[in-house]
Amino acid sequence: MLYALKIAIRYVTASKAQTALLVFGVAIGVFIFIFMSALIGGLAEFIMARTAGDMAHVTIQAEAVEPAMLLPPDGRTVLLVQEPTTEATAILKDTAAFIPLIEALSGVIGTSQQINGSGFLARGAQVTQVSINGLEQGRESVIANLAGYVTEGTATLGAGGVLVGKTLAEDMNLRIGQTVRLQSTVGIEAFQTITGIYEMGSGGPDRRQAYVSLPTARTLFKMPQGITRLEIKLADLYAADTLAPRIRALTGLDAKS
Repeated sequence: MLYALKIAIRYVTASKAQTALLVFGVAIGVFIFIFMSALIGGLAEFIMARTAGDMAHVTIQAEAVEPAMLLPPDGRTVLLVQEPTTEATAILKDTAAFIPLIEALSGVIGTSQQINGSGFLARGAQVTQVSINGLEQGRESVIANLAGYVTEGTATLGAGGVLVGKTLAEDMNLRIGQTVRLQSTVGIEAFQTITGIYEMGSGGPDRRQAYVSLPTARTLFKMPQGITRLEIKLADLYAADTLAPRIRALTGLDAKS
């Protein structure tokens, strides 16, 4: 062992320039490896934050219930035609009672009760189809950080206010304080004032989303009670597969990650 060490020391000290070059090369290689590892890790976290940071990690969605059919006695044939309906018949009831239980679970940041549906936004002769999202006042930014994306106005959804995307505002030449007409697919209309314009940086939400208060959505979709969707935000999105079964067992609701 001592003899091998002497040979190694003699080799290293025989050519100091070559030794310095080797050490420098190894140091550069280690530095590049550490730098690239940190860059890739940071980029992965950034992409994950951008794609999943504004999404619900656990969702409880109201499922549409098919109407019951009365079967005829044996030996008879009945032809049935079922007309599709656009009414928001899928309703989650009594979710408010479960909110404290869900939010008490470790890892849950917050919950958002919502009423979602399709409709139209019109100003003058301009009409465009939008997704109408009713959110609880004071909880507008629990899931998506609407307050951080607002470029004009406010993210607070009060009575008579609507929040639209920047692309939609540019397409229809909309400005803060203007009045637009929202019409749901069930035929109910409401005149709303634009109180905020946001920019998420993606074409879909910036062009096709309109946010209103939960009471306004109840009026538009004829839903005096209940909601259509309950979204849950977690501190760690990778814990969704573990927490979803716990929420199902705790509430009896069909929580999905």
